[in-house]
Amino acid sequence: MFKMNHLEKRYVQVGPTGPSGEKGPVGHTGHIGYRGHTGYKGHTGCTGPTGVSGKDGNKGDIGPKGNDGAGMFNFVSSYPDIEFPASNSILKTNNNYIPSIVTTVEKYRVLVFTFEAPVNASNTIIGLNRMNPSLFCHSVQFLSKTMNIILNGNDTVYEKQLNNLTYSSGDMFSFIVEETKLTVTNNGIVLYEGKNYYPTDFFKAAFRISTVGQLIKNISFGYVSMGLTGPSGVAQTGTMVYYVGSDNPSGWLRCDGRSIAEYTSLCSLLQATTLPNMPQIKDISNNSVVGSYIMKY
Repeated sequence: MFKMNHLEKRYVQVGPTGPSGEKGPVGHTGHIGYRGHTGYKGHTGCTGPTGVSGKDGNKGDIGPKGNDGAGMFNFVSSYPDIEFPASNSILKTNNNYIPSIVTTVEKYRVLVFTFEAPVNASNTIIGLNRMNPSLFCHSVQFLSKTMNIILNGNDTVYEKQLNNLTYSSGDMFSFIVEETKLTVTNNGIVLYEGKNYYPTDFFKAAFRISTVGQLIKNISFGYVSMGLTGPSGVAQTGTMVYYVGSDNPSGWLRCDGRSIAEYTSLCSLLQATTLPNMPQIKDISNNSVVGSYIMKY
């Protein structure tokens, strides 16, 4: 058996390198790693100076000024939906079908109160109150086509109602309160005339408006100044007729300017010493009647 000394050197010849083998397939791309934290934002720089202000634009034209009303009185209301386009008109602007109350500041015992009927009214009440503003004493309740007039309202003894009367928008109404008499008119025509049962009470004009857009205008409210009572006249005790005759009837005085100074009582009655010339009259056919007034005294 051959036995190799461990100190013996042996040489081994290396052969040429063989050709490279084919490249193996590329492996799968690995996962993208986590993105690092964004760094802190730097400090904002100082604000630059403000630029020069631009020129003001041209001023618009001023609109026309509304005409002042002719009212010599003042309105007051605690309702924010009430406006006064003029000093003698009232307009409701909000809260449809929720009543709003307006009254005058002034109050009088004897007065004239006028106003124009509203347009397209719906339970609008206009009148006079003497206590609580919401309790009308004398009033007109306007509905869309008819109206009700309530007099001495809330008085179980004297209250009176005139219901289902007709009116037109633009009609002028008046309440006239005198010492002893109350009168209600429409376009000068008397709708009611009766006793004033509250001669010592003071009245304010009052308005109860329910619908948005309701306008009450041409309002007037003022004190009636009563003149002095004139002297009592002399009671007339004679008779005066129209006489068509041409003669001078016995026992009668012809009203033709003659002197009657001797008739003391008659002179006091006429406040003159002559009989006045009276106008001529016409018959039913519109023909002039020749004659004159004569008086038996």
